Amino acid sequence: MRDQLKRYDKRDKSADIAEIVCVDRVKKTIYPFKKGELVAVVCGERSEQRNFNRLREGLGITNVQEIVFIDNPHYWNMAMEQDVKLSQFLGEHFEKLSDDKYAALL
Repeated sequence: MRDQLKRYDKRDKSADIAEIVCVDRVKKTIYPFKKGELVAVVCGERSEQRNFNRLREGLGITNVQEIVFIDNPHYWNMAMEQDVKLSQFLGEHFEKLSDDKYAALL
């Protein structure tokens, strides 16, 4: 993933309709991610995000293994069961890499 993120950072993204906004590290295992894994957080046109091939092509990231929306019902339900806001629930499971950590990763 690191090599692909390096290429992504260097390319012209002005025409992209989906983009990587940050990279998170999984703090606590949550389906389908394992603790310590890196997760690219993507925003933009949802129809682009729903299709593996279009997402791979659009971002230039070939090893997309899973597409999970942070607002999917599974995560909402888990947050509700724990009686916490979705943002708090996600914060317990994912850590946004700081700019320095992201730069060191690349």
